[in-house]
Amino acid sequence: MQPAVFLDRDGTMIYDVGYLGRFEDLRWFPFTVEAVRLLNRAGFLVFVTTNQGGIGLGYYGEPFVLDLHDRMGRTLAAGGARVDGWFFCPHH
Repeated sequence: MQPAVFLDRDGTMIYDVGYLGRFEDLRWFPFTVEAVRLLNRAGFLVFVTTNQGGIGLGYYGEPFVLDLHDRMGRTLAAGGARVDGWFFCPHH
């Protein structure tokens, strides 16, 4: 078994802007990449969970959220950090 950490996305890794439905509204906390990298180095699996009620409300679709998480993963990777899995609830 390997220890794991589950992080909420909005308000923990990035600023909570309400319904994040545009890439240009993504704003990272300055400590996020380093924090995830430290968790990785400490041997933790890192998972991100997020409620995405905007999908259920029709503000944006699942493909947007998947693309956003892919972009976030690339930003983390560029800083030497990784997320092992992304999970979201699409219901309002």
